[in-house]
Amino acid sequence: MDLLAVKECTDARFLPARYRQASLADVNGRIAPVGDDGRRLDRLAPEHQPIVRKDVDPNALGEHERLLELVLLGGQPEVDLVPCLVVLRQQRRELTAQRAHRGEARGEGLDDRCEVVRQRAGLAVVDWPNSFGYSMFLYPLSRMTGGIYYEHAHRLFGALLGLTTLAVAIRLWRVETRSWVRILAAVAVAAVVIQGLLGGLRVTGRLTFSTAPEDMAPSIGLAILHGVFGQLFLALMVVLAAANSRRWRTAPERQPELRAATDRTLQTVLVGALVVQLLLGAIQRHLAQGLVVHISLATIVTILVIAAGARAWGLFHGVWPMQRLGQLLMSLVGIQVALGIAALAVTQGRAIVGHPTTIEVTIATAHQAAGAALLALAVLLAAWTRRLYQPA
Repeated sequence: MDLLAVKECTDARFLPARYRQASLADVNGRIAPVGDDGRRLDRLAPEHQPIVRKDVDPNALGEHERLLELVLLGGQPEVDLVPCLVVLRQQRRELTAQRAHRGEARGEGLDDRCEVVRQRAGLAVVDWPNSFGYSMFLYPLSRMTGGIYYEHAHRLFGALLGLTTLAVAIRLWRVETRSWVRILAAVAVAAVVIQGLLGGLRVTGRLTFSTAPEDMAPSIGLAILHGVFGQLFLALMVVLAAANSRRWRTAPERQPELRAATDRTLQTVLVGALVVQLLLGAIQRHLAQGLVVHISLATIVTILVIAAGARAWGLFHGVWPMQRLGQLLMSLVGIQVALGIAALAVTQGRAIVGHPTTIEVTIATAHQAAGAALLALAVLLAAWTRRLYQPA
């Protein structure tokens, strides 16, 4: 049978050209693919020949799925054979957990799982810190196709972010005289390292250099933590950038202000509420859980943002950082509420898995990005309040 007969699964973008017309046959307990060049792929070295798993019940699997299981669950097939299929086993674990939470049946179809593979590029590369056995920085650009392109590019940009953060920290350690800024730079380096580890362990589930799919245990929990921690890192870097700006350095000494204590408390509560809200949003995005709590807290967060923004805008008239940040907060929270309603309308409360449409992914991602921007602005407002004023 034609491998590509598994509709919506083995997208041609994931397949090297010589395998795009491959067919599969069960010969003496082994898979015997035949490439379009006529070469029998079962004549690979023994370690590359997939072995039939004895604990797989053929009667419980569809014909298409059984053939894919024979490839996935045995041996070590060539790394570039079918990346889509390599990811299938990992995605099944996640989908099983997600659907168990929602009370759905575990016998989901093959097409649905493979569509998840195509849409969720975060697991397109099965190993970490390597990429299909290659060093992350030496992975061939010619193989960066389909979901692999997005996942590997994400890793490369993450590495660039880490190196840039380290360069900024080294610069500040050399020239900065303010001890708290030097400490903040060290925290930024530690945070970006932790963020990288969270991203890698989200794929593998543990520290390992193995490239075998069966050694991997992708974690939805770490995926949620990875996403939220990235937004915290953004807020940290925004404060570090502000602290090194000319306006911050040339600002007058802190002035006693009767309203400062109230603003500090309000801003601290706002930042904490935003972090919790971002966490709930990540849970909803990945697991479709806690929607009612997420919406309820969104109402409280909106009130807090309006209160903090209105105070900064109205009570500190003429103070550029405070007034401008208050305006930005109040404008952005309106956009965020609209995006939240739009996201709820297009997803209908579903997790962004399976086969999401372009509009679902776009609106949900914009909603998430706006939430990260709100957190960064709230933290920046709190930092400027402490820089300019002290309780009287």
